[in-house]
Amino acid sequence: MRYNFFIYLFLVVLAFGYSANANESAETESASLKITAQCIDTIGSSFIDARQHVCMSTNTQRVRYGSRPLILDSTLSRAAQIFARDMATRKYFSHNSPEGRDLKWRLKTGQIVYMSAGENIAMGYKTSDEVIRGWMNSPGHRKNMLAPKFGRIGVGYSNNYWVQIFAN
Repeated sequence: MRYNFFIYLFLVVLAFGYSANANESAETESASLKITAQCIDTIGSSFIDARQHVCMSTNTQRVRYGSRPLILDSTLSRAAQIFARDMATRKYFSHNSPEGRDLKWRLKTGQIVYMSAGENIAMGYKTSDEVIRGWMNSPGHRKNMLAPKFGRIGVGYSNNYWVQIFAN
């Protein structure tokens, strides 16, 4: 149990950096812990991979701009991962597959229940920090990332192809 606490503490410090500011509010610390827990607990691994980091960075941006953190959803992540792998394997970059399959098709095929959904894709970024920066600098992608209507996120990554799927 003690070992798990130190792993968790290390992940929080690693993800958000150590703050020497003694006046940092308890609310900010609580939000940071919540962001980390929501992105790690649903995957169940003991390390942060690129997909978890995208989730945490997205949530950091959302909290910074007044939206609640998203919960990492395994069914959305599965759909995002399949799509990222398909784009990487077949060497295309589009919200629609060569057969015309779009986000609605992916959600239906994955039996994902939603009221509204959005999707961000990116290609060529080597790190999760780079792709988050790219999305935040693009008005349409930024709008999806910060949209208060979304409560869940799925993240996929394959050979520098990145996918975020948002739903509520």
